[in-house]
Amino acid sequence: MKILDRASGSLALLVYLGLMPTLCGGFIAGYALMHQEWLKSFSTAEILSINLLFSLVLAIGWIPTTFFSLLSGYLWGWECVPFVCMSYTMASLFGYYGSTGLDNGQLIQLLNEKFPVQQIVERLKKSSFWLTVFCRLSPVFPFAVMNAVFAIVKYPIGVFVGGGLVGMLPRTLFAIYLGQRLSHVSSVQQLKSDYNIWASILLVIASFIGIGWIGKKQLG
Repeated sequence: MKILDRASGSLALLVYLGLMPTLCGGFIAGYALMHQEWLKSFSTAEILSINLLFSLVLAIGWIPTTFFSLLSGYLWGWECVPFVCMSYTMASLFGYYGSTGLDNGQLIQLLNEKFPVQQIVERLKKSSFWLTVFCRLSPVFPFAVMNAVFAIVKYPIGVFVGGGLVGMLPRTLFAIYLGQRLSHVSSVQQLKSDYNIWASILLVIASFIGIGWIGKKQLG
């Protein structure tokens, strides 16, 4: 109960960011699909504008990032790649600084009283770039939650944004590719999905192998 009392705001933030993409993502996707012809007619400037808006939506955890990439690929194809990358970068910054302000170091300070959390974090920071890359590579780790976690442990902002973009890029391009393919099929049977499933599994495996290697190297 001590953690709940002293770090309730930080814990509530993590729970909120973990649940909201699932709860709100379906509503946003439903609206987009109902108005897809209108959205597909957007000019480059309009696609830029809507991605600027969604950088805030992603930051506050209202839609999963992989699903956003899939939806963007469905609506605009490969044209959306630079805009989606821009949205993720801005969302990372918004999420990082927003979480820093809300947490104010409370959770890490409280945990450090019982566990050597700060010591572990400092060791992991020696491989901070690659740790960020592998955490972002896997679609298993929620984007908004990871923004908050990296902010709470005071990860270097430059490494966080740079490594995050590198890690997000493979699964982002893969999701955009799938979305682009979906826009050109008339039935589910036209999709050869076996390799799509395996590609997703490989991303998750590569992520966990990378995180495990870093953990063993720095903490072993």
